[in-house]
Amino acid sequence: MLSRKYIDNLLKKYKIDISFNQITQNQMYIGAIVLYIVYFSIYKPTFITNLVQNTVVQLSILVGLYFLYKENTLLSIFAFIAFIFTLSTSKNEESTSLPIIQSREGFTDKEDDDEEKEDEHGDHTHDDDEDDDDDDSVDGDGDDDDEDDSDEDDDDSDEDDDDSDDEEEFSTDNLLNKNSINDTFKNLHSAIHKLENFININDNK
Repeated sequence: MLSRKYIDNLLKKYKIDISFNQITQNQMYIGAIVLYIVYFSIYKPTFITNLVQNTVVQLSILVGLYFLYKENTLLSIFAFIAFIFTLSTSKNEESTSLPIIQSREGFTDKEDDDEEKEDEHGDHTHDDDEDDDDDDSVDGDGDDDDEDDSDEDDDDSDEDDDDSDDEEEFSTDNLLNKNSINDTFKNLHSAIHKLENFININDNK
């Protein structure tokens, strides 16, 4: 009674001329169904969604709506709308709950992120050290190549010197003296003159 008086005072305050005596029982049921839809759309109670997902409850509600349709068509329509709204809301919650679970599986703790960052930093520093070692090895190889080239040049120069020494040793100048040919001709010429003189001496005798 207090609530009715309070509502009457509100209606008078806002100048709404509605009397509870004019509200029928059918209208009260329809209003209750509308309030249920509004309440369910805002709060979405899990108890009702879990209850409606039961197959036995769904069949019982459909049978009750069928008998209600025979007695009060308008009320059964509103009740059916509320039932469909409840089912669709529960199915939407099931479909939207799966991506949330998948996204939670993809989350990592802050400590894991820090460890991964440290590992990546360690890998980068290790790679940098390896790059430095590679550069040092490349520089060392370059120095070794330069040393090998200088050694090869020295060997080539030594071989050239040896070849020149061999040529000097086996040259004709060393085998035969420069004046040996001239001396041979002179000796031959003198021998011929001696032979002529000997022949002439024998003829004169």
